[in-house]
Amino acid sequence: MTRKKAPTAKPMTDKATRAKAAADTFPVVETAFSDASDLKELQHKILVAHRFMENIVNTIRYPLLVLDSDLNLALANRSFLQLFDTAESNVIGKSLFALADGQWDIPELRRLLGRILPEEMPIEAFSLSIDVAGKGKRDMVLNARKLADEDAETGLILVALEDVTEQKKARQSLLDREARLEAALNAVPEAIVTIDSRGIVTSYSPPSARILGYTQSEVVGRNVNMLMPDPHRDQHDDYISAYLSTGNAKIIGYGRELEARHKSGVLVPIHLKVKEVMIGGESQFLGVIRDMTGERESRKQLEHAQKMEVVGQLTGGIAHDFNNLLTVVIGNIELLEMRPDDPSREDILDEALEAANLGAALVSKLLMFSRKQPLAPKRLDLKHVIGELQPLLVRALGAQIEITADLDDNLDLVMADPGQIENAVLNFSINGRDAMPKGGVLTIRAYNATNDVEHPIEDKAELAPGDYVVLSVSDTGSGMSPEVLKQAFEPFFTTKEAGRGTGLGLSMVFGQARQSGGDLTLHSEPGKGTVVKLYLPAIAARDTVAPRPSPALHTAIGHAKGETILLVEDNLRVRNLTRNRLDRLGYPVVEAADGPEALAQLEKRDDIKLMLSDVVMPGGVDGFELADKASVLYPELRIILATAFAVGTGNATWPILRKPYSIDMLSSALRKLLDDPA
Repeated sequence: MTRKKAPTAKPMTDKATRAKAAADTFPVVETAFSDASDLKELQHKILVAHRFMENIVNTIRYPLLVLDSDLNLALANRSFLQLFDTAESNVIGKSLFALADGQWDIPELRRLLGRILPEEMPIEAFSLSIDVAGKGKRDMVLNARKLADEDAETGLILVALEDVTEQKKARQSLLDREARLEAALNAVPEAIVTIDSRGIVTSYSPPSARILGYTQSEVVGRNVNMLMPDPHRDQHDDYISAYLSTGNAKIIGYGRELEARHKSGVLVPIHLKVKEVMIGGESQFLGVIRDMTGERESRKQLEHAQKMEVVGQLTGGIAHDFNNLLTVVIGNIELLEMRPDDPSREDILDEALEAANLGAALVSKLLMFSRKQPLAPKRLDLKHVIGELQPLLVRALGAQIEITADLDDNLDLVMADPGQIENAVLNFSINGRDAMPKGGVLTIRAYNATNDVEHPIEDKAELAPGDYVVLSVSDTGSGMSPEVLKQAFEPFFTTKEAGRGTGLGLSMVFGQARQSGGDLTLHSEPGKGTVVKLYLPAIAARDTVAPRPSPALHTAIGHAKGETILLVEDNLRVRNLTRNRLDRLGYPVVEAADGPEALAQLEKRDDIKLMLSDVVMPGGVDGFELADKASVLYPELRIILATAFAVGTGNATWPILRKPYSIDMLSSALRKLLDDPA
């Protein structure tokens, strides 16, 4: 083949000629340079965009995959590779179902993935568990959807994974804890109620329904004052507001016995303890409620048993003293019979009357301690109460025990049951006596004390801030060991020999003190004696307590205004005495020995203005029943009852004259009824 000879170059004469020659010679080369530059620029942009996308994908903390139409891996981000501890070269191009030893090959997942491209059906929250090398079984949630690309000939699928293993563990732990808490709340007998700072109930435990009658749906979301009786119902929100603004707590942090309102409207005795907690930065108040119905009944029974123990301890001394008093009464009456004109007649009568009054006081104490019904609390001056109790203590403790009293002159008043206070002092004193078998000193103190931030009472007493009266009884006895001291407040715990104690004394007084908002503390060391302190909340300013009048011979006479009295008394001696007193006062008297005879007298006569009847009588009709029948038959009849038992027995409708009574007391009671226009 003959080579074609290249044309001979002509000389370039001007610029245009040279340009044309270049164009004719390298037309293809010039065009190729221009296309290559654009392609490189495009390739660079694609590379930058790809790297930008990879950086975004690899930054996402969730494992991501891109699958092609054959469900092979086209892309796996860094989170996926780290989770499964593998390299990109080990997974790209491989089938999803071949990974992790085929653990992904789940029929349901195959079916769902197969619907994504043709039907554009995304997968939402598909759960699966994969055994990851070195990490054990991991719980996964898978979401998948089609990647939109209209120009692509084949579709791609984006798969996002979330490892929820720790979340499931935490959720299960929370569920388990809630289940345990619910089981505990159901098991304990106490009700647990929480409220927010507005007084709205936020939770209500199942036992609450048993105690309060309301179901959870009836209470949650409503104001807690629906569970309270008046006046606390209307004042509760003010209590919360005052606490949140001042920090002064009346019940928060302290246990109190009070009453709740049952759904039926009945008041339920409860013990309530409230604790403030912070939830979500807001104050919430958690109340633990214990039903005190059964406990109060048991407490009454224990209290009665304890009172009977005290009565038993006092019986010997009182019997001795009472016999001495009867000896004085009988002896002085004999002297009057023997010497009717003796010039010291009035002195002899005064001695007899004083001895009889002291005997009545002793019997009154026994009745107070032995009676079953609870006593009503009242405003008390402890100095006055202890002063009246001292003679009884002297008899109960014996001559070998020296009793001293140190009572503040300006002692505040307390609101308490006088029987409970006297019972407490007697218990403390008898315990002190038993700790001093060879004799010693028993000291009773009463003084005012204040518990506040600046002057706290450092006595291990659980007391709210405020003013208190402290009643202290100390002895110089053998004291207690630390082991005995720890158990001293436990019911039925006693160190005394069988038959000498029930072990209820301190526990009873402790419960009564806490119930009234006070406390009881006990300090003792072997060989150094024991000090018992009873703290009672003080009330208002002191009132003057009038002393009882001293016994005297009264000569009340002429108080009658012609009214006829029906005297009903089965005891002949008492009936004769009362008839003579009524005669002395100027009242005409009609007598009856029992209820049926009294009704017969009322039916026969129309001049009877008042009936004075004993309470306990034979014949099947007691004084209360007689009064009820007579008042129906004779509405204008005035009625008063006399009894030697504790005041408060039976029906409280009728006025009671307590035996033994003086002639002045009888005259005053009769005139009060007869002069009343009602």
